[in-house]
Amino acid sequence: MIGRGIGLVVAGIFVILYLHWYARKIQKDPSSSYTYEDHESFDAMWTMESDAVSPDFDWKKKVTLTLFAVAFPLMIWGVMAKGWGFPNMAASFLTIAIIIIFLNCFGKNGLGEKRVVDAFTNGSASLVGVSMIIGLARGINLVLNNGYISDTILYESTKLVQHMSGSMFIIMMMLIFFVLGFIVPSSSGLAVLAMPIMAPLADTVQIPRYVVVTAYQFGQYAMLFLAPTGLVMATLQMLDMKYSHWLRFVWPVVVFVLVFGGALLVGEVLMN
Repeated sequence: MIGRGIGLVVAGIFVILYLHWYARKIQKDPSSSYTYEDHESFDAMWTMESDAVSPDFDWKKKVTLTLFAVAFPLMIWGVMAKGWGFPNMAASFLTIAIIIIFLNCFGKNGLGEKRVVDAFTNGSASLVGVSMIIGLARGINLVLNNGYISDTILYESTKLVQHMSGSMFIIMMMLIFFVLGFIVPSSSGLAVLAMPIMAPLADTVQIPRYVVVTAYQFGQYAMLFLAPTGLVMATLQMLDMKYSHWLRFVWPVVVFVLVFGGALLVGEVLMN
């Protein structure tokens, strides 16, 4: 438990330092950005034009901002206290969006029917590609699971780690979880699938089972930065960012997680 806590702290420090280094690098030379070739399209998408005279922060804007902020704690409360699923969460966001639309459509300084409908339509249209990517990724997962392909890979993986030394065993476990994270990007899904099989293997090399859990955390979460079968592609689609650019940016973090995680795991094995 202490090792995992130290790992989280060190990993967090590394990510902060890496982001600081990258931000300073771009600040000195914007052309060094991995996405610089797309900067014109980014500017067109995200740059906000301001009028010479700033509009008043009236009650409509205050209520709109409040409703936007309330949507997220409402979602958290619904999931934790009422067992909401995706349909319930989507319904809550849609309800708040409709309230905001009516609030800003009419009255003084209202946007008007056409502008409100156009804004809602453009926002919805930008999510069509995301929905298709999520559906495709889910289809891949269904094929792998219902075709017992993931089970076959998991079974063959167990053969790789039999009769190994403790240190080699735990490194191989982390790499296996790294690969399985591509097939099953859901952290809870992979835990349900793999842990009943992988955790008892720790007994064969006489190491605590919790070390296997640590290997799962480092391996699976390292893959979450990369797996196109997860939310990575959907997020990049929303940001209009190329996967190759994201890969160039994130690979040092993935390497650090695997190398540092491997060292921490070996240390845990040797101390037991």
